[in-house]
Order: sequence, then structure tokens, then C-alpha cells
Amino acid sequence: MGAIWRKEWIRPYESAWSVFEKFSYANIINKSLILRTFGTEDVLSIKNNHLGNHVRDLLTLNGLDELKVTKQFQVNVHSLTRGVIQNLLHPLGNTARKEEWFSLHIRWCPKCILNGYHSLMHQFTLFEICPFHNEPLKDECPACRQKTPYILSDTYMSSAFTCKCGYQYADLSTRWLKWEVDTSKFINTDIAKWIAPEHLKTSNERFIYVPENLNFNMLNQVTEKGKGNPFIESSFFTYKIDPSGDALKDKVLESLYEEIFMDNRQIFKTIDKHIKKTYRLHLDCIKRLQLLLKEEQDDFPPICPIAYAYVFWKQSSLSLPNFYGPLQGVPNRGKEKRQFNVVCLLYKERLSHLFRAANKTLSYFGSVDGDALRWIINKTTAYQLYQMFINWLDFALLNSKELSKPKGNEYEKIIHSNMFFLFVLKRENERILLRFICTRINKNRKINISTIDCRRWKNKGKSMRSFSPLAVSMMIDQKHKELQVYVDQYVTKLNL
Repeated sequence: MGAIWRKEWIRPYESAWSVFEKFSYANIINKSLILRTFGTEDVLSIKNNHLGNHVRDLLTLNGLDELKVTKQFQVNVHSLTRGVIQNLLHPLGNTARKEEWFSLHIRWCPKCILNGYHSLMHQFTLFEICPFHNEPLKDECPACRQKTPYILSDTYMSSAFTCKCGYQYADLSTRWLKWEVDTSKFINTDIAKWIAPEHLKTSNERFIYVPENLNFNMLNQVTEKGKGNPFIESSFFTYKIDPSGDALKDKVLESLYEEIFMDNRQIFKTIDKHIKKTYRLHLDCIKRLQLLLKEEQDDFPPICPIAYAYVFWKQSSLSLPNFYGPLQGVPNRGKEKRQFNVVCLLYKERLSHLFRAANKTLSYFGSVDGDALRWIINKTTAYQLYQMFINWLDFALLNSKELSKPKGNEYEKIIHSNMFFLFVLKRENERILLRFICTRINKNRKINISTIDCRRWKNKGKSMRSFSPLAVSMMIDQKHKELQVYVDQYVTKLNL
């Protein structure tokens, strides 16, 4: 193919996406033609135009023939991509998979993109800023707010560096002259250290983590020896390596699943008890909301933020259908199942991922200890449950007076925000040292609830009765039908 191209146009750490966007711009061709020109034999054998995203994937480059691409671009784009991915993932250990750490959509730096440059480091989800400009990364078109998948396709881009809506990420009419200028000079020293050669050396430490709960700043503090972080707290667990014990047998694993579930249940009960003890002056507030108590002729009383936070923390933690109802214990569901299970289903998927990662990483050291696995899951469970209550409390302080519930992505933020943690494993002679590191939970913060006088309503508690939807539905006169509408509307505004 006689095409316009210079190998100097490919800069260090550049992504395949901007390489092909540049090629598209220089030769005024679309991405479908690029795929047909440089596609593998399997791609070329597909006669129709319906090529799946798996052959368009720019992270794996599975649909593009490596020899054809290298011959045309005079640079092995496949090798360049693999090398950057490997360097970025190396500090995360042997359990890191690229599918978990690279965004499925384009993430870009507003300054880099002006010159038609995009880096694979922009796609690495552990980084929230551009390593070359310290600019926060964007992930949607500024005009139409659409996200562009990280694939070789014309579906989302009308032409090179131009969104379907017409927004130009880069006006290259003159800026293409700067393609040979190396703009990939680090100004973020932490990110520079992350992929530095000395960081890529083999370490006797290993990490256990859930990708969604890993924070770059925290992880960077852990890997920087001798530097303390006042926002990180940690605890330890050690066990002796058993030379004869490697993988856990099925029966042992089933027993461990049951123990983890019972631990999980007890942890919830302990945290529940701790919250009620900490906020014992608001137990009547909790009771009023949970039982929907009010006086006969009055509206429901204002909701205390503590009550709001506790009641909806419990509903979301236990996946209860309603926030109101008789006070119940912790369900015992799941104990009989011969698989990984927990009481708080919101965190089941991530805890299951953590369990598998821990099992695999402990195996790397030659011995899997069941108590160590339990400790890992238990520490994480306690941390997540209590931090979720703090998140609910933050939301309640702003919203409990408005009789509202989380909207849009607010619920996801309550469930998952401010939860960054990991486990560090290190072998010391014949023992394994496990360290749990997390962002510190601010347990001693001052809570201002001066806008609601809880004591006033406490004195009226004896004259209140429950007006749950079921109780009101049992009343039959016209007056109570109006009450039913009022109660139903009240519950609908709050129920998750």
C-alpha cells in the first residue's frame, strides 16, 4: 500500500489508537479500510462488513497482522503496545490482567490530544491524571457527552480525531507538523517511578487487591520505602509456611466457605452493635423511622440523620426489600451453599474476586493457609461495612431533611466510594507476613444535627403508633384511604 507515513510520528508510550488516527488523517481513509488492509487472514476471510469488536480491539490488536503493520509503520506497534502494558502491570503482581486495568473507552489528556497524541498510560485506570501534563483525564466528548470505545472503528468517529457529533479533538491542519516532537516527557514523578527500570525488578513482596478498590496514591506510598502516610492504617497477620500444603482440597474449601459466611454474619452483627452503641442517644430516632411511628393526626416527624444513615445502611447491607418493618436479626441464608457466599450481597462479587486473588497469591509462596484467607476476607468485610455506614451518614447529613433517596449514581458512590485497600505479602524465612492497608476511616468526626431537635420527638414517643403501609391498608374508612395515599407516597420517596 503506497501510503503517507513516517516512523518518527510514533512517540514513546503512544497508543495504537492515536497511531491509526494519525494514519487515517494523513491518508484520508477510514478505519474500516485500515482494518481490511492490515487485517489478519481470519479478518480478511470475513466477507461482510460486520466485523466484531474483538477483532477491532486496540489493546490486544488481535485483528491486525503484526508483520503487515510493522512493514507499513516501520515500528512494531504490537510489540510497543505489549511492552507498555507489561511495564504498567508489573508492579501489580502476577494476578494483574490487562482486561481489568485498561479502560474500554478512550481516556485522553486535553493537552496531549491537541497534537494528535494519546498514550496507553491514559488508558491505565490506576492513573487519573496525564503523566506528561498533570491534567485530569477526560473520557467523553465535551460536546455530546458520548464515550468512544477503544477499538478501530468508524462508528463513533466521523473522521480522524473527530467525533460523530462534529467535535474536533484536534485541529491538525498545522499541528501535524509537531508529530515528530517528543511531548512524552514526564512531569509527574510518581508515575515516572512506576514504570522506571528499578521499579520493574523482582520483589519479594506481593499484593492482593480488588482493582476497583485500589488507589494509585496509596499504592505508591506502600511501594515507596521509608515514607509514612498519615492517611493509611494497617494491621498484620502471620503464619508459618507448610511445605506439604499447597492448594486447598475441595472438602477443606467447602468448610472454609461456611466458616467465612459465619464470620461474615458475625462481623455484620458486631458492626451493627457498635453503630447503635456509638449513637445510642438516637436509638429512639432509629425506631421511629424503622417502625414508621407518628402521632395520629400529624405528619411523620423529621428524620434524624443518624436514623436515616443507620436504617438505609441496614437495608442496603442486607438487601432488604423495605427500609421499614419489625426489627429483625441477620438472615442465615447462604450458609448451606457449597460456594463462596457472604451476608452483604453488595460486596459478594468483589470479595469473591479477592478470595480467588488471595488463594492464587498465597500459592505463589508455596502454601495456602485457610486462616489467612479468612483474615483477608474478614478485614475487608469489616472495613467495607463500616465505611459504607460513614458514606450513608455523609449523604444523610445533606438529604435526610428533604425526604429523598439516592439518585443516579449516588447510590453506587455510597456503596463503593472512599474504600481503597490492599494486602501486602512478604516472606520472612519460613513465615508469611500479611499486612492490611487501607485509607483511614474518620470515626471521630463531629456531626452537626443542630437543625433537628431529637429530644423533642423523644418525649412524644409514647403517644406515637406505627403507620406502615400494611397497617394502614387494614383501615377501611374514607379518611384512612387518604392516609394510605400519604403513607405510600412517603415510603416511595425513601425506599431504595
